[in-house]
Amino acid sequence: MSTDASHSGRRDPGRALAATSRPQAAQRVGNIRAIHLPVRPRREQMPAPTSMYKKGAAKIDLLAMFRNTAGIQNLVWGAIALLCSALMAPAWSDEAAPEFSLPTDQGEISLDALHGQVVYLDFWASWCVPCRKSFPWMNEMTARYRDLVFRIVAVNMDTDRSLIDRFLEKYPADFTIAYNPEGDVAESYRVQGMPSSYLIDRQGMIRSTHIGFHDSEKAGIEAEIRALLK
Repeated sequence: MSTDASHSGRRDPGRALAATSRPQAAQRVGNIRAIHLPVRPRREQMPAPTSMYKKGAAKIDLLAMFRNTAGIQNLVWGAIALLCSALMAPAWSDEAAPEFSLPTDQGEISLDALHGQVVYLDFWASWCVPCRKSFPWMNEMTARYRDLVFRIVAVNMDTDRSLIDRFLEKYPADFTIAYNPEGDVAESYRVQGMPSSYLIDRQGMIRSTHIGFHDSEKAGIEAEIRALLK
């Protein structure tokens, strides 16, 4: 009988741990940088505890981790994951919306000039599949609340204008399209995905943040808009 793990159906925990401990390469999609973090090893792959350090309710097997090279790697990458999560978290409610001034086909637009209006700020790109659904919905919101102090500004992240024009031919916009190919405004809002939207009240405060676009969330977002327009 063969003792090879691939034939016996048994997994080699050492090999699996090495695979999950390896740092993954950072990638950039358009102007949004995606960081892929290592997968935390399963409990059965961790070394058996030998000495426990208790702080509050959390128990950390420090001695076992530092005796094991893979344990050190997981400790380091876990810290990196927490740091990235804190640094890259999107702007949330009750935070002042970062100021911006961006070009549009009708001239410059700035958040300061929109003070006193409810602003739905949307970040999008031509390759964004959910944006194909969000654009018709934003047209609907623009038509429904046109006579109120409500404004939609959709900030594009593409560097190739032809891709933008091609998208807008298929999905026309009845709202303001602004351009930020450098990505600095998206960075100031800590955008994590496409689309990402921020509902800003009349005082310039972010009241809600939405990552992605789902049909099931449309009614809830519209309710938030109506509440701010009262």
